[in-house]
Amino acid sequence: MSLLAMLNDVKTSLYVVKGTAPKASTDGYFWTGKVYKNNKLVGSVENRGDGGPINFYGFTKEAMDDLKDFAKGKNQWDCKEILVSELADNYQLYKQISRKAKKSLLALVKDNPNGGYLQFDLVDIPKNRNAVINKYGKETIFLNDLV
Repeated sequence: MSLLAMLNDVKTSLYVVKGTAPKASTDGYFWTGKVYKNNKLVGSVENRGDGGPINFYGFTKEAMDDLKDFAKGKNQWDCKEILVSELADNYQLYKQISRKAKKSLLALVKDNPNGGYLQFDLVDIPKNRNAVINKYGKETIFLNDLV
């Protein structure tokens, strides 16, 4: 999924996993999060980082069935665990970009040799945007507008 698609997906998806905070454990990384459907809390999830399954808490049977159905249309494995992991990863990246966008000018530029986006130590004002466009071209997309 492209960065633009991911940012849009976090803002428009039926489901979002918020509050994920990856932390190191002896076996890997674990995280916890709250699952929202249409901005309404439907349950909590936990990945213990030990290679085991993701644990689901507080979901009604109907909410779990809805999540499974959504997963079937969203990923090739028809798996709610993979869906929840993807949503958690996407939300973490969205939060990271949102924080950076408050302090810096962020842009996707055509033919970036490093891939991803560029972060400029510039305030997000029209003069600085024009300078970036002049250097990198009119195809430049400012992430500050998307978060």
